[in-house]
Amino acid sequence: MLALAGSAASQTIMRCLDASGNLVITNEAGAAGLKCSSVLKEKEKAQGPSPHAYVTAGVPPARVGAVSAGGRHTCGVKTDGSLACWGLDDYGQATPPAGQFTQVSAGFLHTCGVKTDGSLACWGRNDSGQATPPTGQFTQVSAGQYHACGVRRDGTLACWGRNGNGEATPPAGPFSQVSAGAGHTCGAKRDGTLACWGSNRVGEVTPPAGPFTQVSAGFFRTCGVKGDGSLACWGEKSLFVEDDPPAGRFRQVSAGGNTCGVRTDGSLACWGDNRLGRATPPAGAFTQVSVGAGHACGVKGDGSLACWGDNSLGQAPGGLTWRETAVGRQPVPAEAPTGEAWSKRAAPEAARVLERVRAHYGALKGVSVNPLHRSTETVEGVERRPDVVSWTVLAARPNRVAMWRTDVKVSPFILVGDGKVLWTYLGNMYEGREAPASFGGVIDVLGLDPEFDFTRQPQPEQVLKSAYLVVLALLDWARFEAVLAGAEKIEYVGRENVGGSARDRIRIIAPRLDADLWVRVAGDPWVDRIEPDERKQLVLHGKAMIQRVRQELLFEDWRVRGAFPAGSFSFKPPAGAEKVDSIRGWMMAPR
Repeated sequence: MLALAGSAASQTIMRCLDASGNLVITNEAGAAGLKCSSVLKEKEKAQGPSPHAYVTAGVPPARVGAVSAGGRHTCGVKTDGSLACWGLDDYGQATPPAGQFTQVSAGFLHTCGVKTDGSLACWGRNDSGQATPPTGQFTQVSAGQYHACGVRRDGTLACWGRNGNGEATPPAGPFSQVSAGAGHTCGAKRDGTLACWGSNRVGEVTPPAGPFTQVSAGFFRTCGVKGDGSLACWGEKSLFVEDDPPAGRFRQVSAGGNTCGVRTDGSLACWGDNRLGRATPPAGAFTQVSVGAGHACGVKGDGSLACWGDNSLGQAPGGLTWRETAVGRQPVPAEAPTGEAWSKRAAPEAARVLERVRAHYGALKGVSVNPLHRSTETVEGVERRPDVVSWTVLAARPNRVAMWRTDVKVSPFILVGDGKVLWTYLGNMYEGREAPASFGGVIDVLGLDPEFDFTRQPQPEQVLKSAYLVVLALLDWARFEAVLAGAEKIEYVGRENVGGSARDRIRIIAPRLDADLWVRVAGDPWVDRIEPDERKQLVLHGKAMIQRVRQELLFEDWRVRGAFPAGSFSFKPPAGAEKVDSIRGWMMAPR
């Protein structure tokens, strides 16, 4: 368990151990009595906060004049001109300085603001100089991923920080507004034309003709408000979610992990990735909206604040956390299901086979199985990265699990849950969390948590791409049924002879992934084989390409278990492993 001690506003952060060996992130005052070696202290002072644990700070005020959503933190200008920040603070990005400000911009791991005298202040991560602004008088500032830009009073631009793609080398002005994204920047000139510069991997710095009144640069996508109030977006285009801007008249737009805009009547519209409800804004009349990496916040007409999306680190009070999705508080899906039972959309013979599967797995007390996972990626017709992975999976009702890779001498992934604590070991780091009450909850932790999901696939379909998730979903049929409920069609392909015995073949056709299932005919209806086939967008060598991933999941040796040997679900960390509060923090932290 991560313990926080001392003031969150302190800039001297220590990494220590308590009497139980738990990691403690604190300041010097809070380190009294803890085991903080001089090596750890000096390392933390030299390198900044540890990337292996989260430090959070701040609470949002009741009223703000403006708000800015960053990577995993948020900042706002209070009605008295002072700043408030909340959410992730591992580099001090959510610890603003004192003073009066007219505007604030939260970047990925740093923040910048314009003071009332026109000078700039920046704080947070500064490894590329992104938190070291130039002197001068400014009217507006924008903090991006590892760089920032500002508009001087004479309309010229100044940019600082990382410049690997030319994102911090602005053109001549004059400009009225600027927006710094991940590896690119765009600005609206005073004559209404746009200028964009930096990385152009998917056309994010190739804007359409104007005129424009405002522009917002996201990760690999840019959107702007035209002179007639309509929206235009360019750059990355997803194959999986609707990300074309809606029709209508807008006065402001903000691009991040998804996109949101304020219509001229004050209502909000959001589109794109809707994990944790980030594209499901609240009702009301708003004056401004800001979209971060996985959350968004808006200011209503009375100055009150509303946030939605990922609230795992307190960056979006009122939003969702990944654990809340596991216990039933779900975001509204971007594509609402029809409500029709999946069995009514399935071919009659396919429905009968799947009902046999449901009844069989629902009656099992426990299983042990060694699934094999084969995959091949094909990009523009060229096969690449063939892979074979074998697993061992143990599962005992209601929520005990153990799984590890069996094709390597030292497993890079282990998960063990004894029903009370769920232990995860990855990359020589391990963490313990309260065990979910069901196999479905374990699926939420493994398959739907971003620490294990870098593919941005729709949540239910993620189950069909992973051998160990399939095992748990078959035992927790509600999770498997969620996959079926999202299918466009469920077909019965026919009966096939596989290895000398008959199998029923079922095909699930979903919007973004198709999968074939083979079910034993004689005896118990075990699912022996699944072949998922997905198509997704890939950016390779600066070009947007289509990637097809064909996989084969084999489950040839199912074993029914009423009882497991003692110690089957016990976890002992390997020698030299480090206990951390969050493996996700270690995986997602920039290097």
